[in-house]
Amino acid sequence: MSVGKAVPGDVKEGFFAVSAAKGKETQRFVIELDHLTNPEFLSLLDEAREVYGSHQTGVFSLSCQPHELEEILEHSKENNVCTESQDMVMLP
Repeated sequence: MSVGKAVPGDVKEGFFAVSAAKGKETQRFVIELDHLTNPEFLSLLDEAREVYGSHQTGVFSLSCQPHELEEILEHSKENNVCTESQDMVMLP
């Protein structure tokens, strides 16, 4: 039986850590699990599988510039806010 590594203190329940790395620029992100339903983010995961394989060890790396991941996460956040506000308008 293998023993898992301890989760870093900044990765709270409902979040996971990834590294965005392409070229010399690398940045670590702690991301909400909700982003796993974002088609743009899922596309990055597919690209990472193609580049690094499906059995990465250590930090999970995405093959993109950090600013590209930031844009995807921000876009996803904006869409969630719009959806939530529309839902609130529809409520009686």
